Amino acid sequence: MHPDEQLSDIEALKCPACSGHWLEEADLKRIEQVVEVTWWEFRHLPPKKVQVEPLDCPRCSPPRRLAKVQSKRDRKVIMDVCGECKGVWLDGGELEAIEEKGLFSALLDAVRFMTK
Repeated sequence: MHPDEQLSDIEALKCPACSGHWLEEADLKRIEQVVEVTWWEFRHLPPKKVQVEPLDCPRCSPPRRLAKVQSKRDRKVIMDVCGECKGVWLDGGELEAIEEKGLFSALLDAVRFMTK
């Protein structure tokens, strides 16, 4: 099954202004389990300054500060997670970085796994 088909029922709300995404914790976990291997991994992550900027949860009332959590899938992605509603904010480019893996990285991971 193609990765797009496995994740077709996931709804990530996209911000038209910054291209960030808001998703449910369970949906993020499903995304992290599926690897879409591409020839080249082109990352367009926001600058570190943007990634570490404090954010409030858009869902909770009163607003709660989102916690910064490093993605298990891509160490350069810093996610914003709400401790109350468990929603996750991904800045523009971070969702794509979590979903895709370059062919070289995928092969390197396979070699590491086989040599354990």
